[in-house]
Amino acid sequence: MAMPCVGAERQAGTDVGEVRATRVASGRDVGYYEFGDPSGFPVIALHGTPASGAGFLFAHESARAHGLRLLAPDRPGVGRSDLVKRRPVRAYASDLAEFADALGIDRFAVLGYSGGGPFACAAAYGLPHRVQSVAVVAGAGQIGVWATPRESDVMDWFFMRAARYSPFVASGLLWMVAEVAKRVPQIPSLSIARELGEADRDAFASPVNREAAVRMFTDAFVRGSRGAVDDYAAIAEPWGFDVEDIRVPIYVFQGDADTIVPLAHAEALTERVPDAKLVVWPGAGHFGVITHIDEVFTSLFD
Repeated sequence: MAMPCVGAERQAGTDVGEVRATRVASGRDVGYYEFGDPSGFPVIALHGTPASGAGFLFAHESARAHGLRLLAPDRPGVGRSDLVKRRPVRAYASDLAEFADALGIDRFAVLGYSGGGPFACAAAYGLPHRVQSVAVVAGAGQIGVWATPRESDVMDWFFMRAARYSPFVASGLLWMVAEVAKRVPQIPSLSIARELGEADRDAFASPVNREAAVRMFTDAFVRGSRGAVDDYAAIAEPWGFDVEDIRVPIYVFQGDADTIVPLAHAEALTERVPDAKLVVWPGAGHFGVITHIDEVFTSLFD
């Protein structure tokens, strides 16, 4: 449930795409990436699983054109973010509030992609006074409520199960995969390319984009694999709140050719959230956000 970071190259003399860190009120360091317009309205982008905030580099130019400050924090234990004890999805709302406070941000929008979708819903539920709107793109469904692990692709199904019942096995395997990706980046590049539908392949065609996708994955494991395992475990069980109680406007985007997260997950979420609208991208796969990012950003301010 990860996303390639594509469509923008690092510009000389800037720190676009470079990881930063901020200390939050609880004393933890949170790693994050910043894209778009530094003085723009803040949009907090939540990465997939296993992935890191580096994956949103592809949205840099679009965010800048829309006048948006795109902030992509790494969840606990991922990338440069300090690890915390494993918690349910609902707990991430307080993490996000601390992150926003540390950057002096009061009100913001949220974009949750793939495995970041559940955490975006948690923010909408837990921070209705601060979250202006939410876009959930190819978001994972709520396991045990309207979704099952078996509906995911084979890799995600395996790691969700292993993260819950054999976390040490899951951690070891993810660490091994990350080390292989660092040493032989062609392997994950080919793996991701095979997951793309026909409509998505152009966005992933260039060597620059493929290299960026590998970085998005490997950056998640800078401090180990425990954060990714906890991410998988959290989204493999109920989120800990009723999405029916969300009162923040939510746009739900989904490609109808997605083989990683089925369209049924997006339909079920839309049916349950009172102020939710579903947009289906015909022919788009799991990475449809790459070519539809302008539409996603526009939705946040409808």
